[in-house]
Amino acid sequence: MNIRGYIDLLIDGKKRREYKEYKKYVKLDELEKLSDRKLMIEKSELESTQSMIKMILTSIVVIFFISIVGAISTFGIHTVINYLRIMSNHSFSDYQLLEAKLTMYIVLGISAIIIVSLVVILFLFIKSQKSKKELLDLYIFEEDRRKKVGKDDR
Repeated sequence: MNIRGYIDLLIDGKKRREYKEYKKYVKLDELEKLSDRKLMIEKSELESTQSMIKMILTSIVVIFFISIVGAISTFGIHTVINYLRIMSNHSFSDYQLLEAKLTMYIVLGISAIIIVSLVVILFLFIKSQKSKKELLDLYIFEEDRRKKVGKDDR
């Protein structure tokens, strides 16, 4: 696919869906060409990794995500409260007030960047899990189709 095709996929949701469906058809064709033995081996490998990874990784990612977001939020709120305390106390110099304001903006900016990047990572993780589930569904579909064809031949 050329660069223009990739840009069209980024812009147009309909073309993304069509491309996704096309990839599914290609994968189904590949699965259809596999031997029964190879299909079962690949399916069982996918099932085993999917079930173990899904349980363990999902819980670890969610706990990690919640703890980091909580720590960053607490630190950011603490910095804002300290800044407000300094602002209300008139005994500090302009330099100390500027330093407090700059520290608050830096902490809040870095916190926002980290939280946004964590949300993106969580989104990519969920998308990866979804694509693995769709692949497993394709394997199951092909297996069921072969069983049905085998029954019809009898």
